[in-house]
Amino acid sequence: MSFYYWDVILCLGKIISVAVILQTLELLVIKKSYSDSGIWKWATLKNELSSFSLFLRYPAFLTLLYLRLLAAVLSIFIFHPFFIAVQFFTTLMICLRFRGSFNGGSDFMTLVVLMALFFASAFEKIPQVAIGALFYITLQSCASYFISGIAKIKRKNWRSGIALSQFLISSIYKENTFTKSISHSEKLSRLASWMVLIFECTFPLAILHPQIALFYTGVALIFHLANIYFFGLNRFLLAWGATYPALLFCSHFCAASFNNFFRVSGF
Repeated sequence: MSFYYWDVILCLGKIISVAVILQTLELLVIKKSYSDSGIWKWATLKNELSSFSLFLRYPAFLTLLYLRLLAAVLSIFIFHPFFIAVQFFTTLMICLRFRGSFNGGSDFMTLVVLMALFFASAFEKIPQVAIGALFYITLQSCASYFISGIAKIKRKNWRSGIALSQFLISSIYKENTFTKSISHSEKLSRLASWMVLIFECTFPLAILHPQIALFYTGVALIFHLANIYFFGLNRFLLAWGATYPALLFCSHFCAASFNNFFRVSGF
């Protein structure tokens, strides 16, 4: 078991590092937007964030991004708390630079995974820390789906399918036969909407057993791939995908614990 949990930690480290690389490259592509002549120029932020001018003003912010990129690339080959800490700090600075986050939930989940990995790597010789980090990531992942589902199910337009239909119609991509069939059919949009609601609200069940976890992570991958295809939400796949190895580990851990409990109890 001890060897297995560390394999999971290393796998998480590689996945989230790839996510950070892609996130950083995206920011570098749009560097004109936060240059001194861009819409996110430092002049509009300096009064509010003057304490962080060393990192966030332009062109220092570019240096921060290149440092983040280097740390993420090195982390793929060398799992070390310093490289994880650099990724965490630079991600946090990016969130500050864009007044909260650049890409919402994906930035939050990236920070969650990086923080947990830092403690796991810093206390490598203490298995309980690494296992605790995996459970922390798993609970955050499950909670994110559950809270999202609860927030949706409270809204009548999600229960009726209207919200999903409107999202599909307002997509940045051209409508195809599949999206038209859903967005223009009340029954199909309601069915698709309830599939999303049930999936998100019941996602925490994944922690109970490895087979349940495999089912939910498989559906989640399809869900995020669909979000990329329909809405261009590409960051979410790897940010949440990095949590799935932790979820699979924790489901094995919980299933083994339940089996031991029932065996000792005589059930």
